[in-house]
Amino acid sequence: MKRIRIEYFKSLDNYGTGMMGLVTVAALARRFGPQEVEFHCDFADQQALEEVRSELPAGIRLIRRPTPDQRTAGLSPLRRKAARLWSLLFENEGREFDMLIVLGGDDLSEYYSPWAPALALIRKWRASFHTRIILLGQTVGPFHRPLNRFLARHLMPRMELYTRDQPNADYLSEQFGLQPRLSADLALCDLPLQHETGSTPLSNYGLVEAEYVTVIVSGCQTGGKYYCQNSNTYITRFREIIRHLLSDRRLAGKQIVLLAHTFGSHGDEPAAIRTVAEDLSPDERQRIVTIPEKIGPTRARAILGHGLLTITGRMHAAVSTFQGGRPAIALSYSAKYEGVIGRGLGRCDLIIEANDNELWESGQIVKRVAEKTDYVLTHYEQLRHEITERVTAARRQAEETLRNL
Repeated sequence: MKRIRIEYFKSLDNYGTGMMGLVTVAALARRFGPQEVEFHCDFADQQALEEVRSELPAGIRLIRRPTPDQRTAGLSPLRRKAARLWSLLFENEGREFDMLIVLGGDDLSEYYSPWAPALALIRKWRASFHTRIILLGQTVGPFHRPLNRFLARHLMPRMELYTRDQPNADYLSEQFGLQPRLSADLALCDLPLQHETGSTPLSNYGLVEAEYVTVIVSGCQTGGKYYCQNSNTYITRFREIIRHLLSDRRLAGKQIVLLAHTFGSHGDEPAAIRTVAEDLSPDERQRIVTIPEKIGPTRARAILGHGLLTITGRMHAAVSTFQGGRPAIALSYSAKYEGVIGRGLGRCDLIIEANDNELWESGQIVKRVAEKTDYVLTHYEQLRHEITERVTAARRQAEETLRNL
């Protein structure tokens, strides 16, 4: 029996991470045989495990294996720090497993925590003496803190690193002398139950293929960390974006879908889309469909991939839209957008560098989204053709990576 540990697959609260986890588990289960491999994942709780199981073919063995942080969550701050230090110094997570996969995206960066990369790299370096460590589908860094830069240079060579875009591979090579293997974003692969679900979720919400625009109001703004410092301004600008879509004659009669893509600690997008919708007029709301509930990555992908286009502050909502052969306008807050969408899929023309407070305060973000929307509608069929070609090539690259594991 193979025993594979997968980290950073805590739940489906972030559909992007969930997509990458589902694709990886399903691919390895097919490779080894579902009865010949166990997947030990850091699910937040039993409910998270059951939600993941519902998105996978029957018979795959999933086991919840909490991280040190999860095990110590209920302790006092002092006892928790002591327990985490003990775990860092004396526990080795590599002894029990044939393979330890650190699931991509961009957790090995300083975007979310300046110290998390150092702790993760130390743990994985110690484990590498006992099992294979695979950093899969990653956008690593950028690192500015000297400790993170030192550890990246000296500890990561013991690990198998698959970066999901060429700019990140170049960065790691030039800055740290690493030789990562170039892959693509794992979420470009088909989800395990994607073809079984088909377009059924559309009928559940009264949607017709290509007769709606999907808008993702990213929860990354929470706390003013990304995009805009003022939450009220942020919500106001999205409301203005939606009003512009409603007034565009080329979109006459089409619905606007407000879809939550992350939940809980990843950003309260259900609250954000409710707030955006509540101040629209009754006439405007007639064309608005809100989907604040958690419907899972597979159903969300069906909605994203069958719409006319998507406007999104979540990168993997754009990936799902592209995967369906449709254009998405991506509001970027980090380098991963340029790497995965710009260079990987050749769609720099569909990215707006939106992590700029002044852009939101001045209202220029509304103008830029309007310009991109006009561009998409003007060149729609050409964009669809080009997107389909590039996604097909990137998907093959990601599938080849999973076979190589």
